[in-house]
Amino acid sequence: MLPPSLLHRLYSTSPSQSVKASVKLIAEIRKRVAGTSLTKAREALEATNNSLEDALSWLEKDIPTSGAAKAAKLQGRSTKEGLIALAILSHGGWKDRHPQGVRAAMVELNCETDFVSRNDLFVQLAHDISHTVAYITDPTPDATLKHSTELFKHLSLDMISDAPVVPTSPFASCSPSSTVATIGESIRNSVAKLGEKISLRRACTFVTEPLADKALGLVASSPDGWRH
Repeated sequence: MLPPSLLHRLYSTSPSQSVKASVKLIAEIRKRVAGTSLTKAREALEATNNSLEDALSWLEKDIPTSGAAKAAKLQGRSTKEGLIALAILSHGGWKDRHPQGVRAAMVELNCETDFVSRNDLFVQLAHDISHTVAYITDPTPDATLKHSTELFKHLSLDMISDAPVVPTSPFASCSPSSTVATIGESIRNSVAKLGEKISLRRACTFVTEPLADKALGLVASSPDGWRH
């Protein structure tokens, strides 16, 4: 039988504890990856021995997985809050004696609470989605139009979900890396960060080709006040 003093030493000899996450690195991660919680930043650093670059790579791999899992868990919840985002990439009319088409989109993005709907990450996501929808939509050929209301298109949400995000700013991204995420992936990534169900309810566009005849030009205003 081992003496009590040796038993004490054996039981008190345990594997080394995990490295404590650096407060400074936690702040840096949250600065680089918008919406990252304190808990998730700490978990990433502890898993990578306080290596900033490794922690960022860890987050890049973890966010899609945790976002998909979170989204599945929240599937039954209702989304009654949110906002409507409008993107106008071209107003139409004439500019420098050249005809301009109209390119605009409007989307409704929903969440569970008003608190999240005012979060910068959620607002940026809505703007990026509306910008993407306006950018990728093909114009309606004039020959197929029977009425001007047909210029408004309600788009398939499944089609939109698979489209790569075209952010409003090159510095604005819902992905922690330079990898281009789809709209669906960006929504799931935001679910992981914000902790609420987020759903794209509807999207519509108004996109036309430039008019060939100036006499038929659309009424449009410019910042300096000229009209056609």
